[in-house]
Amino acid sequence: VSVLDAYGNAVAGASVELSLIGSGMLTGGGAVATDEAGLATFAGLSIDMAGTKQLTANSGSLEPAVSASFTVSCATIVLAPSTLDPGTSGTPYEVVIVASGGMSPYAYAVTLGTLPPDLALHPSTGLLSGTPIASGTFDFTVTATDTAGCTGERAYSLRLCPAIALLPDSLASASIGVSYNQTITASDGTAPYRFAVTSGALPSGLSLASGGLLSGTPTEAGAFAFTIGATAADSCTGSGSYSLDVLAVPAAVTDLAPVRVASGHASAGPELGGVELRISVFPTVRGEKIVVRLFDPSNRSFDLATLGFEEDTLKSLLKLLSRPSGLLL
Repeated sequence: VSVLDAYGNAVAGASVELSLIGSGMLTGGGAVATDEAGLATFAGLSIDMAGTKQLTANSGSLEPAVSASFTVSCATIVLAPSTLDPGTSGTPYEVVIVASGGMSPYAYAVTLGTLPPDLALHPSTGLLSGTPIASGTFDFTVTATDTAGCTGERAYSLRLCPAIALLPDSLASASIGVSYNQTITASDGTAPYRFAVTSGALPSGLSLASGGLLSGTPTEAGAFAFTIGATAADSCTGSGSYSLDVLAVPAAVTDLAPVRVASGHASAGPELGGVELRISVFPTVRGEKIVVRLFDPSNRSFDLATLGFEEDTLKSLLKLLSRPSGLLL
């Protein structure tokens, strides 16, 4: 601002202040003294609202001077984040969209496209939240407006994956030294799936193929907790938590009769009256057992004491037989 006297001479040391004509607030227009050339220099002037403005210079008793009209442009308002993380149908979703660069506070609104069902944008905080009920890709634009009326916007694409479930819900027990096979499958996503253990550890001797086959021969007993994750063809994911018990004894063995069951028969001597003995040997979870069946062609009855039981065994049998009801195998 230049200050001259009535004769056109520069006035040094005059105090000059600036004021704003128009909406908004002027910063940096406080009193500044003129230099020897009669110039008052204002550094860092700013106006907080956009639009057409004018400035008025005042210096003591001198006639105020009004500047020519000028336009203040809006600041660039930026919205963050630049992209939205994907969500999952049926799972709570929450993200805060934040505006910067303008004059806060801001008002937020969806100005193009639509949000997924059951998601909402808070107009004051920018919180996008809810529990979506649909899956798919949803495109929309969020606009932020500052107190000066300036706006900024960002286009978003929100991907909601279906809730991918893993089957079976639980795993059958395994046993040391016995081959184990279980296929893990996934539902509600886009096949094919890739499976992997995402936390915990499998029992030693077992492995999980990417196709979902859990197999191998366990080499250690115990309870093993782990999580299996599934990734669908469209990169959506799901997971299942499992606990697998590995028993210290082999599991029950089936279909071994043609191979391992041994049988035979013999006849007792004259002291037992020619009783026929039929003997079978078969595998169990704790080793092999022997069954002896007695067939007496004369249909005689034998006293337990004459059958050769050990004393402790005989006492146990007699005690069981004395009970009023039950089943003895």
